[in-house]
Amino acid sequence: STQGVSSAASDVYKRQEDRSVLHMALRNKSETKIFSDGENVMPKIFDTIEKMRVFTKSIQEGEFNGLGGPITDVVNIGIGGSDLGPLMATSALAAYHSGPECHFVSNVDGAQIHDILKNLNPKTTLIIVASKTFTTTETMTNARTALSWMSREVPNPTNQFVAVSNSVSNTKAFGIPKERVFDFADWVGGRYSIWGPIGLSLMLAIGVKNFDEFLEGAFEMDQHFMEAPAERNMPIMLALVGIWHNQICGYHTRAVLPYEQRLSKLPAYLQQLEMESNGKNVSMEGKKLNYDTGPIVWGEPGTNGQHAFFQLIHQGTRIVPCEFLVGAMGNESYLAKHHDILIANCLAQSEALMLGLSLLTKQTAFYFLVYSCVITIYFSRGFSFILPIILMCAGFVFVFLALMVVLTSFMSSSVLKFQPLVPSNSVTPIQMDNLIDEDTRSIIEKAI
Repeated sequence: STQGVSSAASDVYKRQEDRSVLHMALRNKSETKIFSDGENVMPKIFDTIEKMRVFTKSIQEGEFNGLGGPITDVVNIGIGGSDLGPLMATSALAAYHSGPECHFVSNVDGAQIHDILKNLNPKTTLIIVASKTFTTTETMTNARTALSWMSREVPNPTNQFVAVSNSVSNTKAFGIPKERVFDFADWVGGRYSIWGPIGLSLMLAIGVKNFDEFLEGAFEMDQHFMEAPAERNMPIMLALVGIWHNQICGYHTRAVLPYEQRLSKLPAYLQQLEMESNGKNVSMEGKKLNYDTGPIVWGEPGTNGQHAFFQLIHQGTRIVPCEFLVGAMGNESYLAKHHDILIANCLAQSEALMLGLSLLTKQTAFYFLVYSCVITIYFSRGFSFILPIILMCAGFVFVFLALMVVLTSFMSSSVLKFQPLVPSNSVTPIQMDNLIDEDTRSIIEKAI
């Protein structure tokens, strides 16, 4: 049950902090009760989500206005999980925006908040201050700067401020009334908080209906994780691959490569999710670990990365595990050609990394040979006696070079069909051929 899984997570994962870990309760769409310290947390979660819905509708329907009229811009001030999650999701779901323009400030470097606020109208701007304790240095410094900026033109600037925090006393001292404070419990870790009040900026951007569907999708994945057998369980398989690459093979980085510009913030989001969670050098019992606890997570969107770091991934001396993501369909139907090119690049790059060069060289050389013959014959038709001879001679050279490539490719045994995985603590290379069954191999070969 959900309760059982959540309780297990609470007992193990945050044992040292004596805190539950129940972020999955934020997206629980069932009637299952989920407990923390003997209390069912679901009623309060439903109340908070409903409070978010009411506030969002009041913004989008013009009931809650700024001094200058309807809210046109929202500035979310937070850092870490209070920034990376909503920033990533708001960017990813840009095609579904229906509300005010959302902006995000996280860095204490004044340049960021200056560059954002200078283009906004304080009379039609809403400020969200997201901090669990409402004491985070970077967030509160930026919040006070935003308050000063707004006070120049708005007599009561805190009327256009809301808070996402569980410190009612600190939000009250700042001047934000309780009815505009969206609280969340300490069992919600910042980097897992996008599905709760920290996602208020996302709800304002995409609307109540789309945000509910966002929660539904997360709930469905939770159900898949709890119910699917291990060998068909996506989170479990992804985790096992990560452990294999990091702890067994000794590959120190993990490249996340979304072939989707709107997912450009996903690598940074996953970077915090994994590196902050696994950034430890001792066990739960306090003993020093003798293995690496997590890889360095990084990445950029395709196809930009192909013109930056793919050279090292393909031909460098380090093996870099790569995760490719691509949407089956684009949102802009009139730009379907762009999406076709994007998918082609994603499949070509992942195929080349998975299979190595030799098989691709054979295919390319074969097509090169066929096309060269066709081109030579086609362009030799209908010309004078001398020109066909010249073209035929050039064509024979062309065909000869192509044939050499084919023969060299087929005769060479120095390039493996599958790139080997070589654990750093092993002398014997583990070939990819030995790690997949015949059915999987057949599927891969048919696909290419």
